[in-house]
Amino acid sequence: MASFGTLKLRKITWSELFYDTLELAKKIAFAGFHPELLVVVARGGLVVGRLLSDFLSIRRIANVSVRLYEGIGTAAKEPILEGSINSDEVQGKPVLVVDDIVDSGTTLSFVLKYISAHNPGEVRSAALYVKPWAKTRPDFFVRVIEEWAVFPYEIRETLESIPNEYRSLLGIDSKVIEDIKNIVENSKR
Repeated sequence: MASFGTLKLRKITWSELFYDTLELAKKIAFAGFHPELLVVVARGGLVVGRLLSDFLSIRRIANVSVRLYEGIGTAAKEPILEGSINSDEVQGKPVLVVDDIVDSGTTLSFVLKYISAHNPGEVRSAALYVKPWAKTRPDFFVRVIEEWAVFPYEIRETLESIPNEYRSLLGIDSKVIEDIKNIVENSKR
């Protein structure tokens, strides 16, 4: 765990992500919930959703892109939906909404209302982690954390959001940081 001002950062490893997602799948399966469709909140929930689809043998996956955070600890006023779901995919079916983390609960609440408007048979939600102050909590989660989670699939975003002097606190090899900078520079050409 690293500190960025008063904000504490928690780097999630690929191994933690895998085993925590496996634990989440167990909770869902042993609760007797058998969704026919996963609705994954993109982009954060994409990796977790893909793993859950494998562990739970669910082939049907849809995603909604919802933007709430504009940087580390900086939220927009309202969630912005960037994409949509076909009502026929959802109507009458048991649906599991999946994200990687629930912070304030605003995004989860927004997506649950959006999916409910498409008349699912049942809708439940899952996330690996939840913050203790979340106003809406997922039905299934692995643990409560207070820190800002830095997932292994968002290293570039994090590096661009924090001052250089804090980068070393994330424990990321300087060669990796340099490689990411070079990739970003070359992709903009």
